[in-house]
Amino acid sequence: MRLARGCNRCGLQQRIIWGIGPVPARIMLIGEAPGENEARAGKPFVGKSGKELDYILARAGIQREDIYVTNIVKCRPDKNRDPSDVEIAGCSEWLREELRRVQPRFIVTVGRIATQYFLEGSTMEQTHGLPFLMPEGDVIIPVYHPAYGLHSPEKMLLVQADFEAVGEIVAGKRPLISPVDEWAGKEDYGEIVNEDV
Repeated sequence: MRLARGCNRCGLQQRIIWGIGPVPARIMLIGEAPGENEARAGKPFVGKSGKELDYILARAGIQREDIYVTNIVKCRPDKNRDPSDVEIAGCSEWLREELRRVQPRFIVTVGRIATQYFLEGSTMEQTHGLPFLMPEGDVIIPVYHPAYGLHSPEKMLLVQADFEAVGEIVAGKRPLISPVDEWAGKEDYGEIVNEDV
């Protein structure tokens, strides 16, 4: 979806990488920012992480061509650093316009920065794989980035479990939770000891 020929709201002045996918779409996947491969290809989520994303989505019963894929920031930050608050704010109008047009029911936030854009003050450790029903009626599902899993098999298992959860949530097989639930994601499962015995 091309929204403008050019833009300098954030100051990055790089090639604009717009989101791709059907409009409207039931599922919208939102990452952090384009990387080097994305800037070269002109599409979000390509390269090694993009191929891994396609594979993980397919395992979860979701075809990439059925979802809309974009980023919080549309231009690549230099040296693949995290986008700044100023850059995110400058680009947020474009994301809001994408959300308005795509009208997703499920918003999958990939990684910390995308997740904190929607769930301010949250951490990935506490929220990943959980479906948060927002007041507007859409559902935010934070997941770990596929690149996070490329560093070790243990981390990849977390990524795969997150996307399996997405498939189950979209299929209505998991209950939705409120983002104001102060205990959501903080469950600590341990052995229950009855000291009276």
